[in-house]
Amino acid sequence: MNHFSHFLSYCLFLLPFTVIGCAQHPASDANLKPVAWIPANDNLLKQPLDVKHCMDKQQNIQTTQKFSFTGLGAILHPHLQSVRTQTWKTLLTSQNADSKSDLPVNLIAVSVIPYLIDSSKQMFLIAPKYPKTATDNFDRFLPACQPGLGGLPDELLQMPYYYPTVTLTTEVEQRDHLITVLKQRLANDCLSGEFAQDVISIAQPPKNVYDLFRQLFAYSQVSFLQNVFSVTQVTLADTDIQFSPSVLVYNPSPQVNLPAPLPPPPQSIQVTLSWPQSLGQLNISSCEDAQKTDKNYQSTCSFRAGTIQKISTSSVSPEDSGPSPLPPKKRNARKLLIVSLSAELDVEGTGKIIQNALYNVFKSLRNSKIPITLLAIGSGRQLSNPILTGEELPNLAVGGESDELRTKLRQLQFSATDLNALDDLELIDVYTTNHAMSVDRILYLTDNMHLSDTPPRKQLGVPLGWHKDGIQLTVLTTQRCHLWTEQAAANCVSWQTKRLEELEKVISEFLR
Repeated sequence: MNHFSHFLSYCLFLLPFTVIGCAQHPASDANLKPVAWIPANDNLLKQPLDVKHCMDKQQNIQTTQKFSFTGLGAILHPHLQSVRTQTWKTLLTSQNADSKSDLPVNLIAVSVIPYLIDSSKQMFLIAPKYPKTATDNFDRFLPACQPGLGGLPDELLQMPYYYPTVTLTTEVEQRDHLITVLKQRLANDCLSGEFAQDVISIAQPPKNVYDLFRQLFAYSQVSFLQNVFSVTQVTLADTDIQFSPSVLVYNPSPQVNLPAPLPPPPQSIQVTLSWPQSLGQLNISSCEDAQKTDKNYQSTCSFRAGTIQKISTSSVSPEDSGPSPLPPKKRNARKLLIVSLSAELDVEGTGKIIQNALYNVFKSLRNSKIPITLLAIGSGRQLSNPILTGEELPNLAVGGESDELRTKLRQLQFSATDLNALDDLELIDVYTTNHAMSVDRILYLTDNMHLSDTPPRKQLGVPLGWHKDGIQLTVLTTQRCHLWTEQAAANCVSWQTKRLEELEKVISEFLR
């Protein structure tokens, strides 16, 4: 093994506004460099931001007049130990730091690197002019002289304790998994953890680091940690600055390979039922049409976990049996609106059309109290927590700067490249089962990602099972409908025009 095995080669990072080159630096899981002085977060935040100078790769300070900064943002520090359950003091001074945590059991600490964007749309990461000895004073923060991660001195990539800390609030049982996911992203993505989806414009650079984060967290379009739905709050440590849970989204790079999710437990079993002819023809939900034998009736049935099977005597004589009717409409049943966050659905502004259509329809139905739940399937084939429910809709502010309805719908960020339009339905099936949710109608917005014209039978199990259970599946696709209608027993609408009015009409009719 050569010496390059000890290095991470960072990929090119494509922002919506420019391409930034990435650096090559010592592996992020290397030991942290010892420090003579460990700064507190509030000490870091009060440091001035010097934009009249910059720091080069050799940590030399240069005077510059070339910068005209027009935007700001922040990313996760790429060192793996920047994601931690300990304070820096504990982590850097304890001989056995990895064996314990000194943070509350529902918190994760993460170091982040702020950056400024110049008028040419290039990202300049902020570097600390840190003390070299315990008696030195912390001097300031200043931009790197060169754009991208390659502009930072290599030493600072091993010193995440000289960058501000944010804390992530999560469910206790989810903390270890969340740490694994974040570290996997950092190991694969050169600039992971981007806070803002769009450029955060500023009239002039902040005066200090605290002011930079204050502007960042106050930005209405900020996005962070999409598809890590166990995070309920992101707070700037040692301050009261935080995101509200409604804007916790993050758009991962397509190159990130998340840990494979654990396979779900078996959700269905197939059995053959047999009963005497004296009982007559029975209609059993989730069972195929009964076949008459010499003495009995037999039927092959697929039972899903959590469902209640209903048996009724058929009104059709044994000699004239037809297809089993669908079960009656369920009382107090919910409607599910599922949006596939495929990257292809964001081409030519389609994603914005989808957001606007949902906004217009939900706005018009604010007081109707429709039992609707909006969910999304994103990268890593992960299902979101409910983005919106009919019960909360009447209480959301609409219009103006604090438009809560629009903020919720902006969580629909179309960036996934690893979805499968049929397989992903299993996520919905598991969700409704685990939540004991009674559902009668499902609207599924998809682009048929990775859909085969001849899918194996096991891929069709969920939509066909829904059909037998009386759950009406309507597919709204930007592609063709033939597979859905001919093989999956679904209704289907082809939305190839991508017109706003047509989409609003389909959604409105579904919610009636």
